[in-house]
Amino acid sequence: LELIGDLLELARIEEGALALDPAPIVPRVFLDGLRGDWALRLAAAGADAAVEVAADAPVFVADRALLRRVFGNLLQNAGAHAPGPVNVRVSARRDADGILFTVADDGPGIPPEY
Repeated sequence: LELIGDLLELARIEEGALALDPAPIVPRVFLDGLRGDWALRLAAAGADAAVEVAADAPVFVADRALLRRVFGNLLQNAGAHAPGPVNVRVSARRDADGILFTVADDGPGIPPEY
């Protein structure tokens, strides 16, 4: 059901029919909240998440719910597809165009043939 919901939402995004709710977001608050929301699920998968936010990471405007979904998918993939414990690092820093987020883990990654 979640996959079907994702596909329907993607169709709405592509059609421009998805209503956005942009609001100011503080990177540290957002990422710490995300880590807290995912702590139990990551721990159950043997994963650990660290948050690194540069002091100059700017407040930015985005749809919080959609952004949480994007990061949630990345965190879920990191925990679910690693054969063993994995460490995930989510970081934010100022970029020439605003803010740059990075999500990295020390899992095996995607096989080259894919």
